[in-house]
Amino acid sequence: MKICMYQMSVSMDNQQNIAKLKDIPDCDILVLPEMWNCPYHNDALKTAYLRHDESLMALKKLAKSHRVWIVAGSICADKYNRCYILNSDGDIVCSYDKTHLFEFHNKQDYCENEVFMPGNHLQCFDTPWGRCGILLCYDIRFPEVSRILAQNGAQILFCPAAFNEQATKKHWKLFTQTRALENEVFLCGVAPAKYTYKNYTSGGHSMLVDGFGNIVVELGEEETCKVVDIDLNDIDKVRKRMPYWKVRRNDLYELKEEKMKTIQINEIEGFQIGSAQDTENATGCTVILCKEGATAGVDVRGGGPATRETDLLNPKNMVQKIHAVTLSGGSAFGLESSSGVMQYLSEHEIGFDMKNIYIPIVCEACLFDCGVGNSKAYPNKQMGYDACMEAEKNDPKQGNVGAGTGASVGKFFGPQYAMKAGLGFSALQIGSLKVGAIVAVNACGDIFYPNSDKPIAGIYDRNTNTRLFSENEILKAAEKMINSCGMNTTIGCIITNADLNKAQMNKIASMAHNGYARCIRPVHTSSDGDTIFAMTSNKVPAEQDLVGIMAVKAMEQAIVNAGTLADSAYGLASYKEITKD
Repeated sequence: MKICMYQMSVSMDNQQNIAKLKDIPDCDILVLPEMWNCPYHNDALKTAYLRHDESLMALKKLAKSHRVWIVAGSICADKYNRCYILNSDGDIVCSYDKTHLFEFHNKQDYCENEVFMPGNHLQCFDTPWGRCGILLCYDIRFPEVSRILAQNGAQILFCPAAFNEQATKKHWKLFTQTRALENEVFLCGVAPAKYTYKNYTSGGHSMLVDGFGNIVVELGEEETCKVVDIDLNDIDKVRKRMPYWKVRRNDLYELKEEKMKTIQINEIEGFQIGSAQDTENATGCTVILCKEGATAGVDVRGGGPATRETDLLNPKNMVQKIHAVTLSGGSAFGLESSSGVMQYLSEHEIGFDMKNIYIPIVCEACLFDCGVGNSKAYPNKQMGYDACMEAEKNDPKQGNVGAGTGASVGKFFGPQYAMKAGLGFSALQIGSLKVGAIVAVNACGDIFYPNSDKPIAGIYDRNTNTRLFSENEILKAAEKMINSCGMNTTIGCIITNADLNKAQMNKIASMAHNGYARCIRPVHTSSDGDTIFAMTSNKVPAEQDLVGIMAVKAMEQAIVNAGTLADSAYGLASYKEITKD
């Protein structure tokens, strides 16, 4: 395995960073440093998500043109510090979101969680040369991470990092050698060359260590590429010479990897998600298709719903499969969008065959966004049809799209104090069981991180740049509730591959409302139409309660994403705007 360790200097000019990748030497695997496309400082990282697409595209082209695998350091992906692994065809093999976020308190405090959220799973991957594991920078301080990766067969651990100059001198070599020695693996740690951005100075000294803890190569502080040829079979020789793994007392202290991991929503087979929107008039719709038919349930908690075909999801009724769920803006007018969904499915011969006409079953819930843009605009039949066409790509987006286009939160004092929210989704996997959530958040109340008092979006006074809390304000001025909270509703859908029946799917929809309650305050008010559908492709045997727990967690993260990924629009401030400084 010929490894190219690229200790590159990093600047705010991303075109300059990308240009440095063009002339790499011949190698099998290229390893880049953490945050290779942006200086490692919160002031820069807060806008680093804007560099994601061009950076990833450059990596794909590089991998394909040079026929090289890439351990792509890390870049900002939504709210995660993410490392992509690409093969020599330019395809993404897997990705890893940094699980331990750096926090340091001294004369100057530094908290990485001000910019990023932690990932929820560890990652190994296979290459033509052997099995590898990935960790990012601060992860190396946690011995459990390296141990679990080694337990799962990794012969080499890659650690893109961005240790500062002081930490490099004191701890970098110590941790790198220790983790390699105690797990009998190669460890390749690649850091940026020495550069300074504001009060941060990187330390360089990328290094490769063998399974005995010996330093194979150590770079200095300057920008350089170093190609090192190693044989992963040497790890077997190390472990035969010192049978550490054989002597270990697993019965006393074995560490077990977290079973649940985060996946992409489009990894749940059998479903396709697409959105269409009228950005100018602030409305849109999102469709979740299941062409083979889905067993489904629903739970309507709000007191003012605008829905379609919810009664047929009652277990006592005849229909056992549905073919789509539509989430829409436009209040009850938006119900028209499902006519376009029906037309699209029928044209593609999806639905119940009734004498040469296919009749699909399409359920829908709508939210009230008429007070944000053009009050007379709503998702019509054509928009529903267009959302289905977009679903064929199955590359859904989050934020100001689809049913989230005109969504807002914190409306107790009226729209002038509201904040922008949008569409969010999230998905989890345990073994072969997959559960995802899609949600458009348009609540009267505020969005919080789950089970916390940390706000994301809600009542916001632009004049004083202050947040207010809806529950507190409602309790202070209860008489205003009658007139102030009539433009709400959070609508969502759970999708899964669990083999559950209609009654069980109704229970899943009911349990998923716990995700609403943990993140939205207040929720399920009399003027909300809060609704959750649940759909399954019935592919994998699963326990109902496990699916319900996963549905709650997926819904929590989907709500967080709906709040944090929305952009300011229509005179409404967003989380991104008020937290950028």
